[in-house]
Amino acid sequence: MVDLFILFITLTVFGVGVTIIDFLGIMDNSGEHDDDGGEKGSNLTHNNKQTGEKPGIRILSKLMNALRSAVYFSLGFGPAGLFASFSGLSRTAELIWAFAIGAAMMVLARFIKRLIRRDLDSSIKPDELLQEKGVLLLPLDRGEISKAVVRQYGRETEIFVRCRNSESSIPKGKEIIIEEYDNDIYWVKSAE
Repeated sequence: MVDLFILFITLTVFGVGVTIIDFLGIMDNSGEHDDDGGEKGSNLTHNNKQTGEKPGIRILSKLMNALRSAVYFSLGFGPAGLFASFSGLSRTAELIWAFAIGAAMMVLARFIKRLIRRDLDSSIKPDELLQEKGVLLLPLDRGEISKAVVRQYGRETEIFVRCRNSESSIPKGKEIIIEEYDNDIYWVKSAE
């Protein structure tokens, strides 16, 4: 009975401790892999050839995702086992409750992480920049393409711009207003 109680305490400390560290952002995952170890977006083999990613990185990513799943399992297993122990249930009932809550916690954590990742996409969509002001990084000559920077949501985004009026020329450093987006180009006019 004591050995099972120690297992519950150990897994509770492990699960809660690592989760707190994760919430503090110390182990922030900035890679391009989702929680299943799969590659977001394109085919992994094609991506490996393009970026030169070694197969060992894929294995390491799968290992890290398995460890993260173990943390979420421990976060449910340990506290549920402790609760079952204090409730006076049999060893079998303690283990059943601990395994069930641990598995449920692991599934719930993966679901929440996917939901958050989908809803909180940090990329700025082209239509969000319409009617925003920016500053030209390069001169914008008649009919040519230039580059500008737009500050929005506390971050700077560099974009390619072209002047709607092909007779206009805007010098570097001048403020512009974004009017329209079409085929990876923002159409702008002078803010003055």
